[in-house]
Amino acid sequence: MIALLANWKRILYGTALALLGTLLLVQTARIEGFLFFDGLKAENTELRETLAKVEQAQKLATKLAIEEKARIEAENKRKAEHAKLDYQKRLAANDAALRNWLQNNRRATGKPICPVQAKPPKELLEKVDLPSFLKDTQSSPSQT
Repeated sequence: MIALLANWKRILYGTALALLGTLLLVQTARIEGFLFFDGLKAENTELRETLAKVEQAQKLATKLAIEEKARIEAENKRKAEHAKLDYQKRLAANDAALRNWLQNNRRATGKPICPVQAKPPKELLEKVDLPSFLKDTQSSPSQT
């Protein structure tokens, strides 16, 4: 017992050194992720390579998506221009047809010949509840 009390400094320093060594080993194992085993080193290297490949594939996919979007937008713009030109052609053709029809259906005075509006049958007028000012115009046709 006296020998233990006499060597208390050695025991204290020895215990502190053992504790420090244990802490350093545990910390090294935590930092390195237990890479001192060969199997874990190989697996970690393989996972890092796989992660790098996935990131590279994501970058390539993003680039391809941007290019595809630009291609689709250009195609839609081309289709819109084509539709606009087609619309303008049809509009010009309809305008020409209307001018031709008006030219062919003019009187000598230059006014277009419009067909006389047909009057609705009296049975229909009786069924419909028209305001009084419209009933007067329907009963007395105007002469042109």
